[in-house]
Amino acid sequence: MIDFKVISLSKLQKLEMLNLDEGEMIEVSDRKNYGISFCVSGEVSYNTPETEIVATEDVAVLLKKGINYTAVCNKRSVICIIDFECGELDFCDIESFYLNDAKSCLKDFEKIRSLFTSEKDILECYSYFYKLLN
Repeated sequence: MIDFKVISLSKLQKLEMLNLDEGEMIEVSDRKNYGISFCVSGEVSYNTPETEIVATEDVAVLLKKGINYTAVCNKRSVICIIDFECGELDFCDIESFYLNDAKSCLKDFEKIRSLFTSEKDILECYSYFYKLLN
């Protein structure tokens, strides 16, 4: 299991909120950055040749830079994805972690996204990223 205290954020790259229909699939080749994905609602399976992890409102995923994977929507879902740069992290290609409160994570995500897009206060933006990890 990844120790989130070792993540030293260099840069936030992209924040997305996706609405996925049941059966919809996303294929990613050579992922450009590390990423965190969590479900606001629904269920999504993340698959590599070695691993399958199912993300729900209680389980989020950490995605390793450089991996190939598919994400398949098992039931209609809204997912949030944060792409970021940091130093090298040592974990499996995809790792799951428990979310205490998806609604609180969504609030933090929305705050990060508004600060990120307006480029108002990057330090405050990063503080919400770490709050989300916590």
